[in-house]
Amino acid sequence: MLIGRYTVKTIIIIALIAIGACKNSTNKSKEEILESTTSVERFTKIKFPSYFTKDEDSITFLAKHYWDNFLNEERLLRLTPRNLSDIFDLSSKEFADVFLNYILILQSMNNLEKEKVLFKEFIDKANIIADRGDKSLLLITIKCSEEVLYNPRSPYIDEELYIPILEEVLSTKNLSEEAKSPYLYQYKVVSKNRVGSKGADIQYGTRVRENSKGEYIAEPPFRKMYDLKSDYLLLLFSDPDCSNCEGILRKMKSSGKIIDLVGAGQLKILSIYTESNLKVWESKRGDYPIDWIYAYYPKGSFGENDPYIIRSIPSFYLLDKDKNVILKDVSLEKIISFFSSEDFK
Repeated sequence: MLIGRYTVKTIIIIALIAIGACKNSTNKSKEEILESTTSVERFTKIKFPSYFTKDEDSITFLAKHYWDNFLNEERLLRLTPRNLSDIFDLSSKEFADVFLNYILILQSMNNLEKEKVLFKEFIDKANIIADRGDKSLLLITIKCSEEVLYNPRSPYIDEELYIPILEEVLSTKNLSEEAKSPYLYQYKVVSKNRVGSKGADIQYGTRVRENSKGEYIAEPPFRKMYDLKSDYLLLLFSDPDCSNCEGILRKMKSSGKIIDLVGAGQLKILSIYTESNLKVWESKRGDYPIDWIYAYYPKGSFGENDPYIIRSIPSFYLLDKDKNVILKDVSLEKIISFFSSEDFK
């Protein structure tokens, strides 16, 4: 059964593998996995109420009580500036391990609003500790959140869950305006084309011509993304001359799920070139399936004031028939997983 972005049975397994925990974790039962929540053995052991009968109950309970042994209200009240830095007694690497595991547990809840509420509760406690004189927990939480939730190369990227961190950073009195500056830009990035909002329309071209100097230039007419009609639209921002994009293209061309959806007319794929060398773009046209829309952006490369901010390539956006954003900046695997989930059916 699919829970959120991952299956319940594998969510904690994925976390343990990702942080280099037990090599044999894939052989563990769900109960064993939920009991051993992190590779840092002294961090925490969560005991579940015996009356829980559903995986969802256990995951929610684990997410809510993950930090209890370290950040309960009674302990917070006893903390003083002299012992704040001993709150976890963990190295930076160990904290990164337990933090990643926490994020994966949150992401498996299948309820973004609850995820954000619980995450904000944790962030608020880190800020309370910073108010009392020790910013270490707040700073490492910001750093780990940026790496896990915002880094475009992170397999766990989740801009919606990153928003509570950005809101805390921009509102806290524990950071200088200079320290907040890069996060203002990040907030602009994540606020654009958010999941659940209507994706921005974008012009694209599909024809070029060669001038007397041998240069390839854009040839009108240009079309609008909003004019495309299908149940789903997959926007692929890429450069056919980049190795990562070539690898993704091969995977997409061999995906039976994508082939079937495009063939049935349920899915349209609009592949948009992110650079301005139209000679290179034209030379790669034959690499793309003829039932995709192979296109370029008439303005050339993308900037922060364009309809889409492209932080890395390839970059995917999945939109529904009304052009609402379903998935943003996710991996190809998550795109294919969506089309295999109950949300699609």
